[in-house]
Amino acid sequence: MTKKTINLKDDLKNRIFSDSVMDGNVLYISGQVGTAEGEDNSFEKQFRRVFEKLSSILKKADMSLENVLRVGVYLKERSDFQKMNQLFTEYFPKNPPARSTIITNLVNENMLVEIDAIASR
Repeated sequence: MTKKTINLKDDLKNRIFSDSVMDGNVLYISGQVGTAEGEDNSFEKQFRRVFEKLSSILKKADMSLENVLRVGVYLKERSDFQKMNQLFTEYFPKNPPARSTIITNLVNENMLVEIDAIASR
């Protein structure tokens, strides 16, 4: 195994997991959230921030959203499902990845969405 971690920030002090791990040509991206202190934390803003993070991680791995094979979407509110589908098609307008969507409580009460992904070169 040729495991390599790829993180948004190099400072991993007090971190218990990596933003992503590359094994060969496959990148496993940990769940990303879009809450931002003092910012608009509406569902749409959080969703877009998550995709900014996903895109940044992919870029560090010399990939893009086109390389994504699968995503897991975790929603706090069932009522955000249709909005999520609408936003999802903006980021994956053609050949979308496989996807699971789960309605669940998230770690922080302000979190409305969390997304993890698997990508390959």
